[in-house]
Amino acid sequence: MVGRGAKGGIVEYCPCSMAHLPSPDPRFLKALRALEEAVQCQREGRTAEAERLFTRLVKKNPDYFDGLHFFGLFRYRQGELNEALRLLTKAIKVHPRSADAHNSLGATLDGLKRSRDAIVAYDRALALNPDHVQALGNRGNALSLLNRHEDAIASYDRALALAPNHVEALTNRATTLLALKRHEEAIAGYDQALAIKRDHVDALFNRGNAARLLKHYEEALANYQQTLRLQPHHPHALNGLAHCALAICDWTTTAALAGELDARVRAGRSIINPWMFLGFCARCSSNAPGITPATRCRCGRRRCGPERPIVTARCGLPICPAISTSMPPPF
Repeated sequence: MVGRGAKGGIVEYCPCSMAHLPSPDPRFLKALRALEEAVQCQREGRTAEAERLFTRLVKKNPDYFDGLHFFGLFRYRQGELNEALRLLTKAIKVHPRSADAHNSLGATLDGLKRSRDAIVAYDRALALNPDHVQALGNRGNALSLLNRHEDAIASYDRALALAPNHVEALTNRATTLLALKRHEEAIAGYDQALAIKRDHVDALFNRGNAARLLKHYEEALANYQQTLRLQPHHPHALNGLAHCALAICDWTTTAALAGELDARVRAGRSIINPWMFLGFCARCSSNAPGITPATRCRCGRRRCGPERPIVTARCGLPICPAISTSMPPPF
């Protein structure tokens, strides 16, 4: 599984929102101050206070575009996507020519797995502002999710022509190239993103995936290790690390990973390819005294006798794929 960059580029609050006020009436100047206070609370992590202020603001000013728009973005960030959709739809009714609002609506529809509807929203944003970089990047994400990879790359290219250092567009474009099995091009794209933001977790992890698929295992191993240093609970990086360690017979790393793999899979904190999980039993029988690794898995659930298929590492050691888990393999 690949990780995509920011889940949706959405507009940030800008104090120039008075441009959307229906009049300089003191009532609306008061609404603007209330909006700024709500946004400040959100930025400082005081979400309960921000929610209270946003709720009061839109109740008192039901046709205030910026209040509806930014309350919708607040709900989006809280994961309350249906409520975000309601608020953003209402905001667009108040101000239908806001490209930012159509982009925000598209990001919300994407979050609801309505990618086709999201593309319609992004297209509306781009009809209003053809140079809307966030909408172009988000449109690329939605197209890629629909497996329209070439169209997605064209959308990312338009975004990058306007903003060459847009890290998320670079990363997501590379991830789309990875889906097209254009691995070398994908690595070049991730390298561009990492030159700008060296601690970008998605770029590092997916670069590891691309290198692993090219069988550049040492390179991939380094990418996965750096991913885990930055994000220790990354759900997929440990699987990639284990895969590469086994592929190059790095038994020092596999020994260090064995206990962690078992604990993290049982706790539901990592998604591990089943044969990868069992591969670590091939050199260890400490959990089953008197039983050799060739006849019993580390997990203790199944026997690995000669009647079962065996996967072999490059060094010739047997790796048994006997068990499956409830989670899908990430590769």
